[in-house]
Amino acid sequence: MRLFPTIFLLIFFTFQYSYATSDSLRQVSYGVEMNYSFSNPEKLGLEKRFEVIPNSKGWGGHGFVEFHLLKRMRLSTGIGFNSLSFSNLINRDFNANLPQPDTILHINHHVLSSKELIISSKFTARFDYILSPKLYLLVGVQPQWRLSSKELNTYISTDIVKEIDGEREFVESIALLNPSSAPIYREKAFSLVGDLGVGIEIINIAFEISYDKLLINKLSFQYFSVAVRYKI
Repeated sequence: MRLFPTIFLLIFFTFQYSYATSDSLRQVSYGVEMNYSFSNPEKLGLEKRFEVIPNSKGWGGHGFVEFHLLKRMRLSTGIGFNSLSFSNLINRDFNANLPQPDTILHINHHVLSSKELIISSKFTARFDYILSPKLYLLVGVQPQWRLSSKELNTYISTDIVKEIDGEREFVESIALLNPSSAPIYREKAFSLVGDLGVGIEIINIAFEISYDKLLINKLSFQYFSVAVRYKI
């Protein structure tokens, strides 16, 4: 009873490549992608108070496979590595151990920089507006796992805040001689990035620019990313 399904599967996989190339809606392509990302420098929140400007940059490479599902829609997935560096973020510690009444809260401020190595996967849908050459809109998501991180924290100052009935009132800012160590800024290795952008593909080379935003992370800035894709 299992002979016929087995023969069917063997025939299907044997002729899969020719079947895909003969039907434009079932084409499968493989390729590589290189990308460079950078943040738009601006002063945000406490960074504005301490006169530092957050910034970041990164680069990466991915291998991908792309499926032509509909006449004007393609879906791709891939995996690769990214290198990310950022600086001038404010890292705060709300648990500074100083002998004071329970109504007094100490907040230590550090300036943070870090270099990270990340493995990431990509799931991207591309909607073709023009077919030749392809001009398209892209929407995607990137699950990421941090493999290594080198955080560097530089102490700035400590705020003394009076906390009564859930309300906080700033008292003064002081500099400690022996402040407590800064907490780890990014405790979780997993993060998720959303992508929205446009691209143009000529023959087998595509150029893309996208706006990327971290969805699950403490990073306070967004990214712009430029990518070059080559279909083998």
